[in-house]
Amino acid sequence: MTENHEKFAKIGVRELVSYDTKVQRAIFNSWDYQKKRAAWVDKLQYVLNQNSLNDLEKDHIKELISDIHEDYFKKESIEVNALGNADFSTKWISYSSIKLKWSHQFIAFLVYRMYTDQSQLEEELSELKTIKSSI
Repeated sequence: MTENHEKFAKIGVRELVSYDTKVQRAIFNSWDYQKKRAAWVDKLQYVLNQNSLNDLEKDHIKELISDIHEDYFKKESIEVNALGNADFSTKWISYSSIKLKWSHQFIAFLVYRMYTDQSQLEEELSELKTIKSSI
């Protein structure tokens, strides 16, 4: 194991989100499948505990947590379950948007980034808009 890999393996979610997105991806990709799962479950549990969600919303996030099974990030599992995972994701996101009326930004915060606070995603989007407008 390289020195960077060992260093990355010790980084937790709260520290991970302090890095730029490209570095976050590199760190996340260096983790083993168990740490990847634990990080996502911890992030979603944190959201459950920190946000004022109604029971339907909490149940929906709990459904997502239960879908992230023990081997979810294991390479073999990803290959075998690709279609099922895509189907679940499509339905989960659709329900989030249509039934729960969650914004695309809140859904992105939940499932596309490791951020533990929605303001982190909002800051990233703001930076992207600034970059885009300066081009």
